[in-house]
Amino acid sequence: MMVMNEAHLLNTRGQNFRVDFQQIGWVCTRLEHRIPMIAVTTTLHVGGPTNRVRKLLEFKGGRHHVIRRSSYRPDIKLIFRATRSGL
Repeated sequence: MMVMNEAHLLNTRGQNFRVDFQQIGWVCTRLEHRIPMIAVTTTLHVGGPTNRVRKLLEFKGGRHHVIRRSSYRPDIKLIFRATRSGL
């Protein structure tokens, strides 16, 4: 399995982002779909941004699934405290 985290960077950084990332789709098409691929992100918007990433990764219609989940996690609480001394 090939897993790519932060897939939204393909959209936000565009052609200037690492050439290796831009060739992931090319590599996957050469593997004859024997190796499943997962692209993960929580910030990719529906429509144009998602379509651009699909194109770069060469995800073909009907051969991939898009699963959308919210990144909202009400059970996680961030606590910030000022330190009184250095470590």
